[in-house]
Order: sequence, then C-alpha cells, then structure tokens
Amino acid sequence: KQNDTLNVLGNVLFNGMAGIVDLDINQAQRTLGAYAFPYSQADYTAYIMQGFPKQGQTLEQVKEITLESLDKVKKGDFDESLLTAAINNAKRERMQKLEDNAPRADMFVTAFINNIPWAQYVGELDRMSKITKEDVVKFANAHFGENYVQVNKLEGKDESVQKISKPKITPIHTNRDKVSAFLAEVQASEVAPIEPVFVDYEKDLTKTKAKSDIEVLYKQNTTNSLFSLTYLFDKGANDSKMLSLAADYIDLLGTDKYSAEELKQQFYNLACDYRITVNDNQTFFNLSGLSENMDQALALFEEFISNCKADEVALAAMKQNIFQARINDKLDQRQNYVRMTAYVQYGPENPFTDIFSNKQIQ
Repeated sequence: KQNDTLNVLGNVLFNGMAGIVDLDINQAQRTLGAYAFPYSQADYTAYIMQGFPKQGQTLEQVKEITLESLDKVKKGDFDESLLTAAINNAKRERMQKLEDNAPRADMFVTAFINNIPWAQYVGELDRMSKITKEDVVKFANAHFGENYVQVNKLEGKDESVQKISKPKITPIHTNRDKVSAFLAEVQASEVAPIEPVFVDYEKDLTKTKAKSDIEVLYKQNTTNSLFSLTYLFDKGANDSKMLSLAADYIDLLGTDKYSAEELKQQFYNLACDYRITVNDNQTFFNLSGLSENMDQALALFEEFISNCKADEVALAAMKQNIFQARINDKLDQRQNYVRMTAYVQYGPENPFTDIFSNKQIQ
C-alpha cells in the first residue's frame, strides 16, 4: 500500500497538467521549470523533485518553492477531486501503454524484476482508487521530513575531486554452450511469414466534411475507450517564426470564462489533454483522452482556442525564461552538439539561427 499511496501522492503533486507543481510553479512560471516523480525500486524507493532557476534566482530559492508544494500536500491543501481525476488519468495512461508491445513487455519485466505477482501488479489501479485524501496526507507527514538529499548542479571546477585507482574486474565466465528449456522451445518453433497490410485510404478511412468544407478523415477506435483528434494546418515555422512562440504562449493563457489554471484542471478532470505542435511546414492541434469525455473536451478546447485572453504578465515571464533557457543551452554539451550538427548539415544559416533574437523577442 505504501507504493500505491506514493503513486497517488505523486499524481497530486505533479501530473504534467493540473498537479500542485504544475499549477503553482510551472503555470505561474515561478521557476524555469519543475517536476516531481516517485522512483520505485524493489528494495528502496526515492521521490525526486527537480527545479531549474530563472534569471537572478538561486538554487536555495528553487528548493524552497518546490518544498512549498510538498507542504501543501502535508497540510491537505488540495481538492479531493484531484484524487479521482488522477485515477482516471492513470487508467487512460494504462490503456495507452497497452496499445503497444514495448510497454506491454515492460510491464511483464517490471513485475518480474520486482518480484510482484502479476495479479497484484495489474490490480494497482483498483487499489489506488480506494486511497483517500486522509491516506495521502498521513503518508506525506510520515515519510517527508528533513530526510532528503539536496543535489545542486553548479558551474566551475570542483577542486575536492580525488582520483581513485581503477579496481580489478572479476571476469565472468559465460556458459554460452547451454540453453534453457524455454529458449530451446523458442528456437525450435516455426513462425509463419507475415505479409504486410497497408492502409487503403479509400476503404479503411471514412471521409466526411466539417464546417467550411474542411475534410475530415475518421476511423472508429474499436480497441479501447480512447480517442485522438487532430486539426492540421499547412503553415509552420518556415511560414512564420511567430507560430512557435504562439504555441508556447497560448499554453499560459485562459479565457474570459476560465483562468489558465481552471482550464488545466478542467481538462485533467476529463482525463483529456491538448497539444499544439509546430514543425517547419505544418501546425497540429491534437486533442486526446477518454472517449466518453470527447464531446466535453472538444467544446472546452474550441472555447479555449476561440477565446483565449492575452496576459502581459505571463508574456513578460515567458520572455525572461526564453532568455535564461538560451543561456543554459550554451552551457549544455548536448545542445551544443545538436547545433554543431545543424551547422555541418545546413551551414551558417540553419533552423537554429533562423529564430528571433533576444532583442526581437523583447
């Protein structure tokens, strides 16, 4: 029950949309970004909280901001409906995982290496649905005190680092000439060749028209209770550099009817979410989630897109965060490597240089 309770607590704190960290820190742009998650293992489990400082912000300030969100859980300062929404979103996530073989196999592996009986593993969501707000608050107060390690990533050279001599490695003698009965059975089995089946857009998809004669391609999902709806626009970053900024900015906005925080909570309560993606030539608005809530989610999404309200405070904070993120990227070897690769592929004028300057953004 400890692990189940920790997973529920984790969703209350951070779920990528409407958790305490999501709304109080990320939506409010109090740091450059923050997240939290349980790191569950067979013997000992850790809970990780990480934050990135904005311009002029110290790591100690980031620490205090992240711990404030944990204190809210300990005080019970959150709506109980968040627990129900967390379970619905966990069910949705489980259905999404079961659509692909890799996550299915990973579930088997996770249960096996942690020595969890399969019936117990697949019953996790049912057990989590019975956990109460009182359970979460009690758990938080019992297990989250001063018993944490604070890890700071600092600039500069650590002079206290000492070199150690390389330890001897004990050779491992393999028994490659032996196979298990299971492997022998697999090796001896004959697999019938599989012929590829290609999508026939005339037979496999239904074509219809929406408003203004917009073409709609439709396929009913008969596998599970999920839906995915995508609006496709043939305009991208090559048409307007403003589109990528707009996609980031709109996620910080509300409408006359709902604040930005209320919108996130509404979508999370429906176990649905939206994503706006801009590539070089196209822009995608994607809405997905539980099929039973598609009508409500679609109405909420179109209300949001049609009536989003500008927020100068959010825009000013977003600009500062862009500037700080660019400073951070210059200190990140992987980001430098990506940009050097683009330079080799495209030359001095490439997708990373064809952007607004800090002055233009300001």
